[in-house]
Amino acid sequence: MTGTALLGALRDQERALGQHLRTVADRHREEHEIHHVARDLAGWCRRHEAAIEAAADGALPAGPPPTGPGSGPEPGPRHPVLHGTPGRELLGQLRTLHLRAVALSVDWELLAQVAQARRRPELLALAGSCHPETLRQARWANAQLKVLSPQLLTD
Repeated sequence: MTGTALLGALRDQERALGQHLRTVADRHREEHEIHHVARDLAGWCRRHEAAIEAAADGALPAGPPPTGPGSGPEPGPRHPVLHGTPGRELLGQLRTLHLRAVALSVDWELLAQVAQARRRPELLALAGSCHPETLRQARWANAQLKVLSPQLLTD
């Protein structure tokens, strides 16, 4: 995979993660922490997207537009337990957020490795600034799963 292709994939994944975060925030307005933090984390995705576009200097093809809830295929099959009630749906959405952020984290790591191999300090700096926030997004989703799952799965 070329650096440009990897940047395009990162941009598209950031766009999808941001859309999913906005969808979760909009669907769960009554859960104030979920709503407000998910909106903030979606803003990080927008910043990452803009930084990727700037680093690519116009070399990226137009990415697929976001479509529908979560914009993009769900990572893996739908979990059989995490649907049916609003609380369980929230757990399923948080699970998807976590999986997307972890997958995105792997690609940030790949970009860092490509940047080192090709001696591209600007790409290494990009990965160094965006990757930690992606890890924080994954940790937040994972923490919410840990907090909410005991009460929502034992009903």
